Amino acid sequence: MQISNNIITKSAEVLKSGQTLLVDENTIINDKHLTFRARLGSPLKGKITIAHGGDDKYASSFLIIDETNVRVVHMYAEQREVYCQPHGMNIDEFLAVSIDVGYQSADINIMSMSDIFKISDVDWAGRNGSVNVKTDVDIYDVKVNWYCSGYKKPIYLFGDSYFNTRDPGRWPYYLHRDGYDSSLLIGYPGMGVDRGIIDFRMAMERGKAQFVVWCLGMNNGDTDGKINARWLEATEEVVATCKKKGINLVLSTIPSTPKVNNEEKNKWVRASGLRYIDFNSAVGADKDINWYSEMLYSDGVHPAKRGAEALYMQVLTDFPEIMEKY
Repeated sequence: MQISNNIITKSAEVLKSGQTLLVDENTIINDKHLTFRARLGSPLKGKITIAHGGDDKYASSFLIIDETNVRVVHMYAEQREVYCQPHGMNIDEFLAVSIDVGYQSADINIMSMSDIFKISDVDWAGRNGSVNVKTDVDIYDVKVNWYCSGYKKPIYLFGDSYFNTRDPGRWPYYLHRDGYDSSLLIGYPGMGVDRGIIDFRMAMERGKAQFVVWCLGMNNGDTDGKINARWLEATEEVVATCKKKGINLVLSTIPSTPKVNNEEKNKWVRASGLRYIDFNSAVGADKDINWYSEMLYSDGVHPAKRGAEALYMQVLTDFPEIMEKY
C-alpha cells in the first residue's frame, strides 16, 4: 500500500477469481472518492464488485458490474438492491470506475472500450468495514485509489446511528439541508467507542481538524450507576489528544432512553469543564427518559423527526461555528 497526500493506492499484477483486494478500513461518511482500473484478459463474463463494507457488515454498499447490468446493493439487516440498470456496454480490454461519494449518495462513472456509463445521485450507505474490490474473473494490472477530501474540512464529527444525512429522523439531515457542509462525518449505526477511537486516531494522522465533536456513547451505555469504562477511557484519550494538538474539542451529552442509560456519562461531561452540546436536555431526557412528546421513535432508542429537529437546533445553539461556510 502507498499513501501520498492521503491518497491510498493499492495495486495487484493479477487479481484472480475469488480474490479480494483490500484498500483501506474506515467509517467515513462523506466526501470520499475511489478510482479503479484493471485490464481484462477477455470480454467480461462474470462480475466485479467494488464495496465499502462486506456481506456481514451493517451499513455496507456494493457496486456490482457484470457483462449486462450495473447494480448498487446496500446491507443493513439484509441486503437490498437500490439500483439496477443494463449498461449497454461491451466491457472488453479494460474496465475503469470512479465512485464519488458526497452525503450518502454517489456519482459513478464506468468506462470500457465501447462507452462510458454514468450514474448520478444513487444512494450510497457504505461506511463500515473495508474499502475493497472483489472479482470472480481474473483481472490484471489492477490499481485502486481511495481518497477522502473531507479530511480538509475544519470540523470532524464522530457519531453512530444518529448520523445520517438522508433521513429526516437524524439531525445531520438538517445540517446538510441548510448548506452547513463544513464537517467530515465519521461513524455508522451501532458504532461504539472501540471502533470510534480507531477512526479518531486515523483522522488525527490524516487530517488537520480545527474542531472535533465527539458524539459517541449511545452504544456504550452506563450500568449499575457506574460510567461506562470503555467510553471514559476513549473520551479521555480524545481530550488529551486534542489538548496536545491544539484542537478545539466539543463533547456532547447523550440522551438517556428507556433502553439505554447515559446518566453517568452526562454527569462526567457536565463536570469536565469542557465545551459540550447538550443533546440530553434538548429532547427533555434530563426530565423524562421518554423525552418530550413525539420526539422519541417507537424503538425507544432513536429520535423521531421532531426529536432530530430538536437535536439539530441544540447543535446550532451550543456550537454555532458549525454554520460557518468555509
